[in-house]
Amino acid sequence: MLARKAFLILSTKMITAVCSFVGFYFVAHYMGAEKLGIFAAAIGFVGTLSFFTDPGLHDTHLKKINAGKDLGSCTGTFLLIKGVVILLMILLVSIGLYVSQYASDNNFNNPVFVITVCVVLVGAVAGQITAVFTTTFSALLLTARQELPNFVGLISIPLRIVVAIRQMSAVALATATTIGSLLSLGASLFLARDLPFKKPSRPFIKDYFTFMTPLALGSFIGTIAKHADKVILNYFNGPIQVGYLFVAQRIVTFIDFHSVAVSKVTFPVLSKLFHQDNLTDFNALINKSQKHILIFLAVIGTIVIVFRKEIIGIIAGGEFVDSADILAVLYLLTVVAALSRPMNYALIAIGQNKFYAKISIMVNVITLICYFLFIPHSLGGISLFGFEAIGAAFSMLIANTIAMASLVIFLYLKIGYYPNRQLLAIIVVTFVTSGVLIFVKSLLGSNWYVLPFCVFVGCGFFLASGYIAGFITREELILYRNIINPNEMKNYIVSEIASIGERKGA
Repeated sequence: MLARKAFLILSTKMITAVCSFVGFYFVAHYMGAEKLGIFAAAIGFVGTLSFFTDPGLHDTHLKKINAGKDLGSCTGTFLLIKGVVILLMILLVSIGLYVSQYASDNNFNNPVFVITVCVVLVGAVAGQITAVFTTTFSALLLTARQELPNFVGLISIPLRIVVAIRQMSAVALATATTIGSLLSLGASLFLARDLPFKKPSRPFIKDYFTFMTPLALGSFIGTIAKHADKVILNYFNGPIQVGYLFVAQRIVTFIDFHSVAVSKVTFPVLSKLFHQDNLTDFNALINKSQKHILIFLAVIGTIVIVFRKEIIGIIAGGEFVDSADILAVLYLLTVVAALSRPMNYALIAIGQNKFYAKISIMVNVITLICYFLFIPHSLGGISLFGFEAIGAAFSMLIANTIAMASLVIFLYLKIGYYPNRQLLAIIVVTFVTSGVLIFVKSLLGSNWYVLPFCVFVGCGFFLASGYIAGFITREELILYRNIINPNEMKNYIVSEIASIGERKGA
């Protein structure tokens, strides 16, 4: 059942991403780097000033529900705190816009940028409210309900295509995206109609704040670091460089869906195993999650690294060729971050909130420092590296690699965790597969029609080598076949959606 839930999350996110890529293809090809960069910079601006929106609140909510707390009190408390932080977000973005207009003469002082920010803000508010319900569904392992709002939001895709073909402005692109966010909110409200909501009590609010306070600072800095790359790039280098980075990030987001799916269903189980004092299965689940995450990323990664220029050309067009090397660095970042994610959830599951916060603060402070070292050509009259967009990617990779090493050491000392030795074998096979693909590419050339054949060769060689090396078993191949069975998945989704009425009747 756990594997099926993970695959449902993966499949829905992949379908969503494929549909989004259809829209993204038209946007990149018809609108170009500058308009796309303005849109991405607006997202970064709102995101940077939205650091209050998740002060460790989502992880706290997941933890409290899985610890057996009253569901109605949990959802009521979550909604109240989320409402307060949303108001803070609106206030901070408004102040930020005012200051940027009257205190600077840079790339933020642009009427199109200002309007785009306002439209993006509306979508961000809708997304934050939606997260109240989807996080609750995640805690209850109601995976179908958790993912269905994403499908409803896909209505924005044809709107974005129309905007792109007509070569409209970044404002129109933001409007189309925001409409999708509003529709997702409507769907989540409908699916949550049977959830209990109780008036928050002071003890419950205090309980939430006590748990999330150690997480808050790390979460604040993390949110800033996540979006500051676009803001800093826009300030020092302009929207075109933001566009290059944004294209590579969108592709990497698609690649990372598998690890997100696995981690979402792993965290509640880790919490239960720790409460049962079952550290053997606890550590085994971390290793198993990392193994399957790396297998998926390795198969995809061999294609991404070897054919990065061709992939960028197909998805975004020749104007974005400078995104190719950025994509390669971001892929390595994705591997590091994905392998760290189960360990991060393990920290929260065992109640090590303070160390989790310290790790978050460390990685994000290092990232922000590296941004200012690697992105600008100069700062305050001092010459710097001037790597521009790829400098942002290097900054994140350096910081996350340090964080992953710290996590492994801490978990070893705290609960006797040992990294999965099969990860090394997977990495070796990945390098060998990449070498095979480079050889095939040298023989057949790098035309786009060669890519499907190389994908087939790469996947086949990797899986066969993995089977020989022993990190892919026959039983696992059978498991993968069973969980992707369309009839079984259909029955699972129908049974979960039908539980709405049963839960309401109860």
